[in-house]
Amino acid sequence: MRTSPPSNKLRDLSTQLRPADNKFPLAQGSFSDVYRGILTQDNVDAQVAVKVFRVSPDKQKNAVVFEHYRREVQAYELLHPNRLVAEVLGVATIRDKPALVMKWYKNGDIARYLHLHPHVSVRQLILDIVQGLKYLHSNYPPVVHGDVKPSNILVDDNGRAILCDFGSTHILDGTEFTAANLSRSCRFMAPELLPTVIDDDSPPPTPTSTSDMWSLGCTIAQLVTCKKPYHTRRFSSQVVLSIVNGLPPYTEADFINARNMNEVDQCQVLWGVVERCWEMAPVRRPAVDEFEF
Repeated sequence: MRTSPPSNKLRDLSTQLRPADNKFPLAQGSFSDVYRGILTQDNVDAQVAVKVFRVSPDKQKNAVVFEHYRREVQAYELLHPNRLVAEVLGVATIRDKPALVMKWYKNGDIARYLHLHPHVSVRQLILDIVQGLKYLHSNYPPVVHGDVKPSNILVDDNGRAILCDFGSTHILDGTEFTAANLSRSCRFMAPELLPTVIDDDSPPPTPTSTSDMWSLGCTIAQLVTCKKPYHTRRFSSQVVLSIVNGLPPYTEADFINARNMNEVDQCQVLWGVVERCWEMAPVRRPAVDEFEF
């Protein structure tokens, strides 16, 4: 079986890692499962999150899985350590499967955190997310997250939002974006990234800083309104049709009636910024360093 590709910076923690009591994953993504693990360093045990990438006998599927693993390792090595990004402790091979060993964030993702703590400052969490994306886009070389959404944003022990899940990342260093991202939810996807119906050898659409801004707008709106993008559309096909027809994922009324913002004036100011993220023409969307409210 194929093992984890080598990492230049992240340490291999395979021999220091053992499973916790859980037999089933605590979270699942399109290409990976997250388990609780125990990491032993200097005779001290610490609880960690272990993100295990799924492999199968299908070589074509495995190529996509390993591409996402490679991207994520590369991104974390480039960006780590930084308070705005989830802390990765190292890599591992778990039963012949590549894995990332990450710090355990007991608060979980940001949507869960807001559900359990409805009175925290949503504005501060939004500012954290904006700062995180600004860090990515201003990095050298610049980094495009490629899959900004609430489930890819964790909350640390200090109640601050941090970015995670970089399997769809595109690093703007001249390398080709080679694998389509099948994990992105179309509800957060910019129109230029929607999959085409043409069956040819054309490369997949490449995520950009402007497509990140579309997703950022959707993410902020969900946190404010407690409603997912295109919440009146039940099926993905309806969502895609709405995006293609230029319909925004939220209305101003959604913001004015928001449960997670205390002042109507603040909601109106935020709406004026967020709605610009949903311009159909990418060049008309704001850059993240213009994002102020």
